Amino acid sequence: MISELPLSRNIIKDRIIRLNTNVQNQLKRDISNCKYFSISLDETTDVTSHAQLAIIGRYSDGLTMREELIKLVSVPTSTSGSEICKVVIQTFRDISIDISEVVSVTTDGAPNMVGKKVGFVKLFTEAIGHPIVPFHCIIHQEALCAKVRFTDLNDLMSVVTKIVNLIAARPLNNGLLMYNNVRSLSRGKVPERFVKCFEEIRVFFEGKDLGNFPQLNDDKWVNTLMFLTDLSVHINELNLKLQGFDKIIVVMFGYIKAFEITKYFEKASTAVHNEVESLHIKYQHVLGSLLDQFSDRFNQFRSLEQTIKIIKHPDVVVSSSLELNGFQWMQIDDLEIQLAEFQDSIWAQVFVDLRSKLENLERCRLENQEGCQYEQEIWSAWNRLPDTFSTLRNMVMALLTVFPSTYFCETLFSALNNIKTNKRNRLTDEVSSTCLGLKCTKYQPSIEDLANEIQQQKSH
Repeated sequence: MISELPLSRNIIKDRIIRLNTNVQNQLKRDISNCKYFSISLDETTDVTSHAQLAIIGRYSDGLTMREELIKLVSVPTSTSGSEICKVVIQTFRDISIDISEVVSVTTDGAPNMVGKKVGFVKLFTEAIGHPIVPFHCIIHQEALCAKVRFTDLNDLMSVVTKIVNLIAARPLNNGLLMYNNVRSLSRGKVPERFVKCFEEIRVFFEGKDLGNFPQLNDDKWVNTLMFLTDLSVHINELNLKLQGFDKIIVVMFGYIKAFEITKYFEKASTAVHNEVESLHIKYQHVLGSLLDQFSDRFNQFRSLEQTIKIIKHPDVVVSSSLELNGFQWMQIDDLEIQLAEFQDSIWAQVFVDLRSKLENLERCRLENQEGCQYEQEIWSAWNRLPDTFSTLRNMVMALLTVFPSTYFCETLFSALNNIKTNKRNRLTDEVSSTCLGLKCTKYQPSIEDLANEIQQQKSH
């Protein structure tokens, strides 16, 4: 039977396109049936130096929230805001999806996306005819904040990098004790892994003529290294929490707020008082700059801080504190009345119980247990409410569609690099988008429907 299967390259290509078309039909059906959805956009350059724009949608299919690639499209000319807007509008028009139901747009914050006059967000808002809620990727903003920790410590990192590269570049040096047990280095993990091997590295260089690094025996330099490492570990932990699929805005911004108010900075500030004055000033400057960066960023999230609390705390939130300017087009005139009625009803207990469940799920997450459906629990709780609170529920469902980050886009581009490589650079945009769509979707193609569409005949 296997020998009778048609496996020519054209037939395989046709099958792949049919599979993706089936998935796309499911996606279009679900988006068309939902009340609101949000999009996330990011661009990259493929191996052939062509600009590729990823359009990701987040919406409810009636049972859960979905994040799906709507389409990967090639930007034919420049990547200006106007060109991207034309491409996005045409893409939705081609697949018959109404863009007037878009609630929010999340981008990487580039000028062509958020420019005040000709940025994509401005032009797209004008095109759909109502305000949208724009967001700058929260992971990208956190990374920009984190850069400050290296500003005054570049000399230290330069020495660490030289030592690491010197060890890694020479095969004979791989015998360094403990070094083989450390995972491959990345920029964010370099200080931490260097410190874990510090004593072995110092002993190793004392016995070999591989270069002169007096810093390894300088107490002030070592002290600064430990400070940088400790700071890096905390920032890396925050970055790791922000990564992942299906994250909702209230959870992501909660991580940022928790990091800002953590006692770590108080303890660090107290600890540096015990150091010599020159180090104390340097450390205080780094900590102060980092906190200033966090305070200056995430403005879009801060403006909606009270509003997004309604997702988990509708039973206690004050209606007058809600920022609703970006949602008035959704016909929410009776939101305050429904919120007051909800808070006096038995349904308020649902969210008291929900928060108890979320505490247990967060504990499981911290213990690295799998299957912690944090976001799904929130969505299910809101989906249980009766139609009496339809406006309140619709408002929250719209908030749940918001992309806090462009993480999906970044993972998508990694998959694109594996699909369209130097040895497969002749793949057309259609085939690349099709392969990528099947790689990243959570939909299952309907094999029965596909089989019924094809004539069962052996190739001649």
